[in-house]
Amino acid sequence: FYGVQVMSLGRSVQSSDPVFKGYEALSVKEGDIYKYIIGVCDNESDAKTFHNNVRNQFPGSFVVKVSGDKIVRL
Repeated sequence: FYGVQVMSLGRSVQSSDPVFKGYEALSVKEGDIYKYIIGVCDNESDAKTFHNNVRNQFPGSFVVKVSGDKIVRL
């Protein structure tokens, strides 16, 4: 699947935390790092459209592809 990574931390955060500004966040653990993804989509095009809509709320965000426990920045 595809989505927008908005944050990565060395600790777990609840998906309902206010830092996600009302969006439901999915956490994917890579090694010791938790990566938080919002706007989960089935295709890259939808993820890019979603990213354009939230880019101002999450300035450091970017589109990713998730395959199992691997995350690739697009």
